[in-house]
Amino acid sequence: IAADLLIHVVDGSDRHWEKHVRVVDEILERLGVGSTPRILVFNKSDQSTPALKRQVKDRLTEREYLWVSAQTRKGLEEVVEEIEGRM
Repeated sequence: IAADLLIHVVDGSDRHWEKHVRVVDEILERLGVGSTPRILVFNKSDQSTPALKRQVKDRLTEREYLWVSAQTRKGLEEVVEEIEGRM
């Protein structure tokens, strides 16, 4: 597997988001690409609750992430800018 950048999209309305992030991280490690730069993107920002967003903020203090809504397109520009900035 060869990639310069991975985009890890998480369902931002799922209260089990943390488990899903951890499982993907573990799989990427097993595949030998755990050190590949990645952008963590929480989708469904329009469907997420303020409490869930606070939980993400509180638990991911050492990791960068972005919020987007594919439906409304809010935040997609920031994702594109982040990709461009890293390439």
